[in-house]
Amino acid sequence: MNDQQILKLKQFGKLNLQVPISSLTTIRVGGIADGVIYPKNVLALLETIQFCKNEAIDYFIFGNGSNILASDDAYHGLIIKLTRTLNNIYQNDHRIVVEAGYSLPSLAYYAMKQNLSGLQWAGGIPGTLGGAIFMNAGAYHSSISNVVSEVLVLKGSELEWMSNKACEFEYRKSIFQENRDWIIIAARLHLTQGDFKTIESIMNERRDRRLNTQPLSEYTFGSCFRNLDKPSWQYIDECGLRGHRIGDASVSSKHSNFIVNNENATFEDIINIIDLIKEKVKTQFGVDLVLEVESFNWKHH
Repeated sequence: MNDQQILKLKQFGKLNLQVPISSLTTIRVGGIADGVIYPKNVLALLETIQFCKNEAIDYFIFGNGSNILASDDAYHGLIIKLTRTLNNIYQNDHRIVVEAGYSLPSLAYYAMKQNLSGLQWAGGIPGTLGGAIFMNAGAYHSSISNVVSEVLVLKGSELEWMSNKACEFEYRKSIFQENRDWIIIAARLHLTQGDFKTIESIMNERRDRRLNTQPLSEYTFGSCFRNLDKPSWQYIDECGLRGHRIGDASVSSKHSNFIVNNENATFEDIINIIDLIKEKVKTQFGVDLVLEVESFNWKHH
C-alpha cells in the first residue's frame, strides 16, 4: 500500500501498519501483514472492501483469529478485523439480530441473561458469530445452524438476507466456504424462552468440562481435525501421538485433537505435526483426517 492509499483507508477506521499476524491469532503464529484495519461500522466496512477492489489491494476478513493457521510469510495486503466495531446486538423478544464481529461466548451469556435458550453449547467456544456461521461451529450435538434464521451477506456490491436453507449448512460446513468472496455481515437468530437457572447450570457444567479436558490456557487454534466416524482424538491417541513434539509445537497432552504452540512454534513446526498425524492415521487406519482449521496465506496440501 502506498501513502495515498493508507491516507484514504484511515477515513474508514483505525489502521495499523506492519502488524504481526501472530498477535491476531490464538495460536500466536504468523508473519507480518502490511496493514490491519478496524472499520468504524458496516458502511465503513463496505467502503473499505470496495476501495480494496478498486485499488487491487488483497484483503482478508478476520474475526477473532481462533480457527486460523497463518503462514510465517509476509502478507502484502489488508486484514479487515470485525471484532472491535461490528459487534452490535438488537433484541425483539426471542429474536435477536447480531453483527458478525460479536463474540460467540458473549452472545451465549447475553442469551442466558435474557432467559433465552439455544446457545448453551457456545459459552466456551472462542470466536465471533461470523466465524461460527462460516464454519457452522458447534458442540454437544448442537450447532449455530440450529438457531440461525437468516444471514446478511455482502455479495459483490449487494447486501442480501440469505435463509437458513440457502446457507447449505452441514457438519462444520456452509456455502460460505465455497464462496469466500461473500462476506457475512450479521445474522438473525431465533432462540426459545428458557429458565435462567437451568441455562446457567448447563453452561457452567460445560465450561468446567472444557476447562478439565481442553488446553484452554495455552496457544491453540481449537480442534485441528473434523470428527469422522469416531472422534479424531481417538485415532491420534491410538497412533501414540498424544504429547508428541516437533520444534516448539506439540500435540496437547490434555486433548490430542489440539496442537499447542509452546511459546515459540513456527508455522513449519505446526504443519510438520499436522502432516505426521495425517500420515500415521492414514497408514494405521486408512482414514483421511480433514483439517477443521482455516488456512491463511498458504494452501492446504
